[in-house]
Amino acid sequence: MGSVSPPKSSNPLIKLHSKDHEEILNVIDQLRSEGISKYVGLPQIIVCGDQSSGKSSVLEAISGLNFPRKENLCTRFATELILRRADNTNVTVSILPDDSRSSIEKEKLRSFKPPNLGLEHFADIIQSAGDFIGVGRDGQVFSKDVLRVEFQSPEQPHLTLVDLPGLYHAPDESQDEAGVAFVESLVLSYMHNPRSVILAVVSAKSDLPLQKVTALTRKVDRNGTRTLGIITKPDMLPKGSDMEDSFFQLAMNNRELLRLGLGWHVLKNRGYEERDMTLEERGISEREFLSKGVWAELPRYQAGIDSLRPRLSTVLRDHILSSLPGLISEAQGRLRDSQESLQRLGQARQTLTEQRQYLFRSSERFTLLLSSAVNGVYYDRYFGDAMSPEGYEKRLRAVVQNRLSDFAETMRRRGESRKIVDDKVTNDTEHKIRRSSYVREVQQRMRRSRGCELPGTFSPLIIGELFYAHSKPWEEIANSWIELLVADVRKVVTLILKDTVDEKSFDGLLHHTINPKFDELEESLRSKTAELLQPQQKGHPITYNRVFTDIVQAARKAHLQKAIEQKLSDYFNVSVDEPGEVSRKVNILRLASTLTAETQTEMEIFACSEATDCMLAYYKIARRKFVDDFSNLAVEKCLLEPVSTIFSSGVVDALQDSIVEDIAAEDENSRIERRRLEEKIAVLQACLKQLHRLDRHHLADKSNIEEQHSSLALIELNDNPTSDRPEPAGEEPVTAKVLEEDVQIERPVPGDPPEIDFAFVPKTTKGKRHARKSFVAEKLEALESASNFNWEMSEQPETLCKTVLAGTIAKGLLAEVKQGLNELGAKPPHLHGILANDDHAARVYADWTAKTCKDNGFEYTLRTVAKDDVEEAIMAANQDDSIDGIIVYYPIFNNRQDQYLQQIVDVRKDSILPCTPLAVIKILEYLHIYNTILPYGNRLFGRTICVVNRSEVVGRPLAALLANDGATVYSVDVSGVQLFTRGAGIRKRKHEVVDKPGLTLDECVPLCDVVVTGVPSEGYKFPSRLLKEGANFGPEVKERASIYVPAIGKVTIVILLRNLLRIVQNNRSQKAVTTTPASQ
Repeated sequence: MGSVSPPKSSNPLIKLHSKDHEEILNVIDQLRSEGISKYVGLPQIIVCGDQSSGKSSVLEAISGLNFPRKENLCTRFATELILRRADNTNVTVSILPDDSRSSIEKEKLRSFKPPNLGLEHFADIIQSAGDFIGVGRDGQVFSKDVLRVEFQSPEQPHLTLVDLPGLYHAPDESQDEAGVAFVESLVLSYMHNPRSVILAVVSAKSDLPLQKVTALTRKVDRNGTRTLGIITKPDMLPKGSDMEDSFFQLAMNNRELLRLGLGWHVLKNRGYEERDMTLEERGISEREFLSKGVWAELPRYQAGIDSLRPRLSTVLRDHILSSLPGLISEAQGRLRDSQESLQRLGQARQTLTEQRQYLFRSSERFTLLLSSAVNGVYYDRYFGDAMSPEGYEKRLRAVVQNRLSDFAETMRRRGESRKIVDDKVTNDTEHKIRRSSYVREVQQRMRRSRGCELPGTFSPLIIGELFYAHSKPWEEIANSWIELLVADVRKVVTLILKDTVDEKSFDGLLHHTINPKFDELEESLRSKTAELLQPQQKGHPITYNRVFTDIVQAARKAHLQKAIEQKLSDYFNVSVDEPGEVSRKVNILRLASTLTAETQTEMEIFACSEATDCMLAYYKIARRKFVDDFSNLAVEKCLLEPVSTIFSSGVVDALQDSIVEDIAAEDENSRIERRRLEEKIAVLQACLKQLHRLDRHHLADKSNIEEQHSSLALIELNDNPTSDRPEPAGEEPVTAKVLEEDVQIERPVPGDPPEIDFAFVPKTTKGKRHARKSFVAEKLEALESASNFNWEMSEQPETLCKTVLAGTIAKGLLAEVKQGLNELGAKPPHLHGILANDDHAARVYADWTAKTCKDNGFEYTLRTVAKDDVEEAIMAANQDDSIDGIIVYYPIFNNRQDQYLQQIVDVRKDSILPCTPLAVIKILEYLHIYNTILPYGNRLFGRTICVVNRSEVVGRPLAALLANDGATVYSVDVSGVQLFTRGAGIRKRKHEVVDKPGLTLDECVPLCDVVVTGVPSEGYKFPSRLLKEGANFGPEVKERASIYVPAIGKVTIVILLRNLLRIVQNNRSQKAVTTTPASQ
């Protein structure tokens, strides 16, 4: 890199009005110089055109620099021209090596220092750069390296251009055939970047069909939405000719096939005779030409270099701002992918201890994801979108449930060797047999198996023989489903393992652990299935299910009715289906004799029919039982439950040292990949930090417009307070409606339930104190009239702070619970608590739960166990039918083990929604933060909320609930900031989570209407300076807030009872549905 002497003459006469361009363009150029273009396409203007189209003259006119022209040198590589306004004149020239270069070559090219020439010899500088790159040597005519020229002066515009080599059709003495394809490929690579604005230069001297740039532009940007056309050399057209009119219509954007979204612009370049003109003389000549003839009819913003410069600058700025959301999203996605890849690689691991620790960490993540997949808890981002094939195949519980539903249906349709059908069917087939034909087969079997049974009866053993023959396909169907289920589980395990460890460890774990264990699981599954099939293949059919007799009796009744109908038809000589009545004298004795007459043959057929009915009844019961047993005893117990421990910490601990080394030892490729990822992550993080700067700048403009509207902010506790930042001078406090989840939520003081503090103030600006009071008064009056608030007046009336008691909010919810409890009747719902820690706060919470349950007609039991026994206690509560709901008091292990424990609680007994987050939601509804004009699911649309702390118990579910109700939620934690949204508009149903690297609490809070924090530390108070007239949860909260809710613990516990009631109602409704008649 080197500097070039400023020109001895005056700087190029370039003026521009925009003040905000510089910051925007500087950020993008800084990112480009740091190499971000390797990972993310950046917004840019690329200058393309055929050789001799006047492209270099256009660049000269824009920048005032003498670009090489065909008579002395053609462009052989891309040149980034960065023009900036600055107080002093400065020019810096450097070479950015192509990524395909070796490290040595890159280092050499970066050392380029241009000759110390004035800018009037800029063409010579480019030629020296070409020589340094090696253009013209060893057959290298063109290069992918980039020359970067930064030119600052008081009169420069804020503009960045990328000049590309000119396109050409055929080789000549200075450029070969290979160069044709090379240049076209290079130009297309820049064009294909959707963030490139294409400056397509065409010459009026040449027919458009002969200029390659127009064809390439239409190919890449079919609708011309990001292409601006430049027409050069209009003075070469015969005046009044059809050709001149054709190019004029092109400039007016009237030619349909060449119509561009950004339009066209006309420039008059210097001719050969005018090559020594100064820029001022060139401008005079151009203005004179464009003021005459047909060109005088052009709008002035489309003609001349003076209007092109600001036009280009504005186009680039607008393009950057419009690309910003997608650019940030792409960079975040690339960063997330890189971080996940680096996480899979883990820390450097040279020693055996490091290798085993790597496997322990990997097994923890693996077990958590696999347990979530098995239990159907898909909160982790890993599971993706259920509607995509990739997302669905990761949801193991969903896949298995659907697979077993298909198994049940297949058993119903194909489980019989032959389907026994009505005699109305004319012929028997391989898979269907008429009942009469089947009964005759039974008759044959009974005769060949005759024992000591009396005539007209049958041996019970015949039922077994018939059933075993009838259920023969079961084994084949079951084995087929075993293969499918094992493949499903193996696929999920493989996907999770790939997401957890690097490629080498993946192969090693498959070989040493996963595949051997899967062989064992499959063998166990097949053995259990064979055990379940054994009663269906031999032995005595046994059932104590009363449904069996119901089915047999129903069949007997149907056969008897059919037989009587047939005898009556024969007796009266009428068809069974013949309508009308039979009127004649009847001999009662003869009729009775006819109806009761049975021959020996008929009695034998009757016995065969009875045996058939008994077999079919037993088959139906046995099939349903086998489907359930296969699903529960085989698939669940022999496959799904044990697979969760296939790569557990216990498995890692038992691995021999040599195997650990074989699996986890790091090879050279891994080390190289780690360095590459670390470099990429550093670049992307720096990129996002700069992009967020632009994003905040853009939002600030928008917030100035919306400043006059009232807004609310909400505050809770945070466990990692951010460092203080000086308050911006001259800014008035941002408004706040404050909800603080006090330390009492997880650590209540003795005698009090877990609580949340809540307060709010409206947004104000300097000089609007009276407006603030007016707003507060109106808000309080509305709340008093609508909600009958129980107010506690502040000791400092001038603050206008009111205190809202949580008991007031809880009363309405409690009334709803009591009404539901009365409607439920029967025994009261039973809530079972499990306490496995020595935390006094948890004990107080349990005591408050017990008291509230007792006072409101709920049954509550508490089991205190050691940490190591808590899993067993949960499983026992899952199996106990007397328990309706389970609450486990966290934290227990205070790590991911707690997440695992949450997931093993039976979903039929788990809380419908997290209690504390739902309590926050109910308070917001009560205070009319939700917009009831909008439909459910959109009532927080337009609200921006910050939730500080992303715990699995409160922070993350609260952010998800708020986002699903339409809010934009910044989730702040020690690991960074995530954005929970439902995307643009209010139609999207499910929230999305996007990382926001670089953002801090200090930067999020001023953007938000509502702030919620959750820090388990009695010493932490939210920094009130961030809220400015917002809220601080020390004693001074009433000096700043307008409404203050000092505790919400009572609401939380009522929500717990409400959830329990919903669980019982849902479970009993499902039992009512499944309690069906015997025929079903």
